[in-house]
Amino acid sequence: MRKSFSFVAIGLASMLSLPAVAMPTKFKDMDNATFCSVDNDHSVVLLDNDGNTNVRSDQNACITLSKIEDLWKVRIEWWSVPMNKRFVEYSLAGWINPQTLAYIESSSNPTHSKIVGEGHIRYIDKDTINVLHFGVLEDGSAAMFSENFTRVDSIPTINIPLQR
Repeated sequence: MRKSFSFVAIGLASMLSLPAVAMPTKFKDMDNATFCSVDNDHSVVLLDNDGNTNVRSDQNACITLSKIEDLWKVRIEWWSVPMNKRFVEYSLAGWINPQTLAYIESSSNPTHSKIVGEGHIRYIDKDTINVLHFGVLEDGSAAMFSENFTRVDSIPTINIPLQR
């Protein structure tokens, strides 16, 4: 028994010391792909420190994925016509499993509109991803949305000035 355990331990140790291979992925054809949720009644739910909720409707967003090594750069552009605001934010994403990336945003400029947070991008099919985003607004409110995004050829023309 002890000899067989030793062989298993040695075999496992040698396997763990091998270089890691890239995770097999459903995202293999998604480099430089753009997905949008436009005019789909996209909403963000907010929760303040007193337990009050607010729903911001009429939001739009697009995500572009760019592969860097075994990670992804995520460009998120979102806008709201009623709020007359448009932002671009960036994140890095890594693997949770072959169908799901977890991402975290880089820090943002101070506003009281942007969610500074993280989330998951889940592969549905070659033309659809689900984005779950959660975080905190600069005013301290929690914010979250979950939405399916559809693959597009490019981000639509948006007639709202980009805010920085």
